[in-house]
Amino acid sequence: MMKHIILILGLIGLIVSCHYEKPGYYEGDSYVQMWRGENAVGVDSGMSVVSPQKNNYITVSKSKLQDTAWFIVHAMGHPSSGARQVMFEQYSVGEESGYLEAVPDVNFVPFGEPGLMERMVIPADTALAHIPVVVKYDPSPESAGKSFHLYVRLVPTEDFGVTTFGWTRGCVTFTNSAY
Repeated sequence: MMKHIILILGLIGLIVSCHYEKPGYYEGDSYVQMWRGENAVGVDSGMSVVSPQKNNYITVSKSKLQDTAWFIVHAMGHPSSGARQVMFEQYSVGEESGYLEAVPDVNFVPFGEPGLMERMVIPADTALAHIPVVVKYDPSPESAGKSFHLYVRLVPTEDFGVTTFGWTRGCVTFTNSAY
């Protein structure tokens, strides 16, 4: 008899718990991180750094004045029926043997440029976007034949916070050809 009572109470508990469990909307904030594909490289001050999905190593020259590296960015949280802004900023890791630090408006297009800002969005109803980082040829003799690292990280915007549990940093490696 006791087995039957326990069985009945167990079944009632299951029915009640399933009855009140309703799928709801995500209640937290929206966050953004870099996509963790096959493009993780190196170490940056103890943190993994993501390389661009395409053009991991770029050469710019007199005949190729600029090139674009594309980072895949992943949105998490609330879905949106409109495009949402993503933003990068450059950061420094200090001196590195064999590499110079890229200079805004000389070696790359600054991230606040209006033409670039239009492309730094995650489109409506999607969770992944390709975000551009445009590197430029520098004709100065000091840059000829030199290699550069451009370290970027995601920063919070009105649309997104930056996750603390995902990859938020990346690095573009490029050479300013002497030819």
